[in-house]
This record gives sequence, structure tokens and C-alpha cells, in this order.
Amino acid sequence: MNFKKVGILVVLLGVLITSFVLISGRVNRRGETSSIKKQPQVGGIQTKEEQVFKDIIPKDAYFLIRNNQGNQNFTIIDVRTPQEYSQGHLENAINLDYSSVGFKEGLMKLDKNKTYLIYCGTGRRSGLALDIMGELDFARVYNLSGGINSWQVEELPIVK
Repeated sequence: MNFKKVGILVVLLGVLITSFVLISGRVNRRGETSSIKKQPQVGGIQTKEEQVFKDIIPKDAYFLIRNNQGNQNFTIIDVRTPQEYSQGHLENAINLDYSSVGFKEGLMKLDKNKTYLIYCGTGRRSGLALDIMGELDFARVYNLSGGINSWQVEELPIVK
């Protein structure tokens, strides 16, 4: 079996595992599902806004991006290393390396009320980042299920 076939099998296995996780309901480190519907309190009074944390498939992420073109309140974050980022990333994505010492501090500098799409290579690091963003009380965060690998399997565009 050549390396190309092995690579394709690894990507397909990753997509299959990700699909299983999505179907069964992703659980984060706190034992909560990633689609958190949390009623924030302001001065002890429940507000109507909900906190949204959701894994989405590449096609839905593509439409989310297209629907938010030019929206100052929407940001795409690539949590891979700068080297991985330089090899190809989603258009207009900023790079905030999950493995860097200052990752959490970098997140804390972001506007928590904006909408974010996060991704990595396979969805593992961005899934962990999703949990951190939940702990930091971000309002709306979408995680690209399967990462940029599943994005590329769908033949969606990247920037090099």
C-alpha cells in the first residue's frame, strides 16, 4: 500500500470518528455537551441570549463563512502551528497557535461577543480550544469538525 492510500485512509478514518462523535454528542472535559445553551445572568436577571458552542461539518462552515463575508463580528481562527498555517489555511483566518504558551492569554484579548469559527488539522486541538473558549464565556463559537483535513476532502478552497 503506498503512502497516498495510507494518507487517504487516515483522513477517512478521522472523518468517520468525527462523525461518530457528532452523532453521539460530543462531551467536553467538564462533562457538558459542546452545544451549550447557557442563559447568562446580568445583575441576577436571566437574559435571552444563549451561549452557542457547536461542531459543524465543512459545508456548513463554508456557508457560515460566505454568509459572514465583511462582517466585523465574525472571525476565523486557525489554532495550528505557524508552520502548519503557512502550508495552507482558510481565507481570512488568523493564526493563534493552540500549542503556544500564550494561547489562553491570546484568547482573552478577543471580543467574547463576536462569532468565531475555529479549526485545526483534524478537530482535536480546536475541540480543546472550544472547551477553553466556553470556560472563558465566549458567546458563539463554531468548531470545524474534522479540521482542515475534512475541509480539503470536500475540496473546499484554502489559501497558501
